[in-house]
Amino acid sequence: MKTTLKITVMLLVAMFAFSTPADAQFGSLNALRKQMGIKTKKEKQQEKALEEARRKQDSIQAYIKSITPTIPQPRADAKPIDVKWNKNKVGQWDPATLKLTFDMTYDEGEYAGKNIQYQLDPQTGKWTNIAGNVVGQMSNDGTMETPNLGTLKLNTQNNKVVWNGEVIGEATKTSAICYGTKMGEFSDYVSPLLMAYVVHGTMLSKDQVGKLKILKQQADEKAAAEAKARQEAAKKAAAQSSNGPKYKVLYYNGKKCEIDSNGKIISGYNGIGWLSGNRITRFSSGNIVGEIRSDGTIRTLIGNTIGEVRNGELYLNGSDLF
Repeated sequence: MKTTLKITVMLLVAMFAFSTPADAQFGSLNALRKQMGIKTKKEKQQEKALEEARRKQDSIQAYIKSITPTIPQPRADAKPIDVKWNKNKVGQWDPATLKLTFDMTYDEGEYAGKNIQYQLDPQTGKWTNIAGNVVGQMSNDGTMETPNLGTLKLNTQNNKVVWNGEVIGEATKTSAICYGTKMGEFSDYVSPLLMAYVVHGTMLSKDQVGKLKILKQQADEKAAAEAKARQEAAKKAAAQSSNGPKYKVLYYNGKKCEIDSNGKIISGYNGIGWLSGNRITRFSSGNIVGEIRSDGTIRTLIGNTIGEVRNGELYLNGSDLF
C-alpha cells in the first residue's frame, strides 16, 4: 500500500473510531468553522442587517443632535409631521415646504372651507397666513411674536418658555408643556423654537394659560401639604421609637410581663398585647383592652376600671383581658 493511501485509510479509521452522533459532528464542524472565521450566508445576511440597523440608528441620533432651537430650514427629503393637541391630531407641519396646516377650516370670507394654513419664511422667520398677511415672527435668539399670546421668549439654553416675564412652560424637540401639563406634540423631532411658536403661540389662549397656572398652583399646594404631613408623621414615629413606651412593666393577674421598646407586652416568651401611647390592645386582634387615664386608673372604653398605675408600673386584673 502506498504511503498516501495508508495515511488516507488511517485518517478515515480515526474519524470513525472517535466519531460521535451526527448532531455532535455538525456541532464540532460549526465550532471549527467559527474558529476559522468562516460565515454562512445566513450569518452574513444577519450581520449586514444588524450593521444597517446600527447605521440608521446612528444617522437618526446624529440628526436629532443636529436640531437646534432656531428657525427651521427646508428639508427636501422630509415627510410631513403630524401636529397633536392633547394627543389628538389637529394638523401637519411640512418640513419640505415649511407650511403649517391645521385640520380646521375658515368659516367665512373668500377662503371659507379651506384649511387654516401658515407659511414660514426661513430667512426672516416671518409667518404669513393664506392671504399672505404677516401674522407672526420668530428669531434665532428665541424671541417670538405670536397670534395668541403676543411676545414670547424661548430660553435657548434650557428650552423654558417665558411670557410677561414669567416661565409658563417648556418646549422640547418632541412636545410642549404649559404649567406642568403636556399640551401639544409633533410626531417627529423639530426645532424647540418651532414647537414653542406653534403650541404656545398659536394653539394656547390667554384664558387657557391662566387656568393651567391655577391648576399648577393647586397641585403644588396639595403636594406641599402632603409632604409636610408625611414629615410630621415621620418625626412623630421617630420620636415614639426613640423614646419608647413610658411604662416598662405590666402585672397581669399578678404575673410580671415585660414591655419592650416597641411597646410589645411579653408574658414569658409570648406577646400578649401592645402598649401604644395610653392604650393597651390585644396582640392578636388589636382590640382595645383599656386606656390609662390621667387619674392613674386603667379603664375600658365604657369606663369600667380594670387596673391602675403604681410606682410607674401597670397592674391589670381580669381573666379575659388578653
